[in-house]
Amino acid sequence: MLRSVAVLALDQVAPFELGVLAEVFGTDRTADGFPSYRFQVCSPDGAPVRTSSGFHLTPHADLGPVDEADLVAVPAHSAGTTVPGPVLDALRRADARGAYLFSVCSGAFLLGAAGLLDDRECTTHWRHVDELQDRYPRARVRCNSLYVQDGRLLTSAGTAAGIDACLHLIRQEHGSATATRLARRMVVPPHRDGGSPSTSRRPFRRHPRRPPWSRCWSG
Repeated sequence: MLRSVAVLALDQVAPFELGVLAEVFGTDRTADGFPSYRFQVCSPDGAPVRTSSGFHLTPHADLGPVDEADLVAVPAHSAGTTVPGPVLDALRRADARGAYLFSVCSGAFLLGAAGLLDDRECTTHWRHVDELQDRYPRARVRCNSLYVQDGRLLTSAGTAAGIDACLHLIRQEHGSATATRLARRMVVPPHRDGGSPSTSRRPFRRHPRRPPWSRCWSG
């Protein structure tokens, strides 16, 4: 049962995507019969981090909770974010012990840097799928999906897709009724299938060395 959530926040974390995780897992709704979670935002040394919107936020803790959480979540960061070694090690340990790993939007790049996308299906925002595939050629990048689950790895596309992926995980862990009630509370659709297109029109970049049909994995 999903009980504890650790969110990794590095420099230039996107506040909206972090807020999606906080809204779903960090808001106490036990008075209305919803599950509760031990929710902690973590930075490498527990110090404040700068967001992509220019303000700073103060996390709950250092990386300690990552080693115990049932779910380790990575919100969007700049695709060029330098990931400290201890963060990569913490992600690998979480994967090795069977925790859920969940990225929102460009957070997938942090999972890729840890080697956790190799030979796994994944996705990210449509603007970044080519770069993700280039950086991590062993990843099976789905070009145009809202979210993708591969075992206990869950990756999602842009902002709203992060909400869809959260509800997918809630549905899996706590049942459809709970997920539907939570969606109603948040005033969002109760279910959008992960394979639904993340955009109706995606700009296409041809790669000079590879045929266009090889840009993303299709199974």
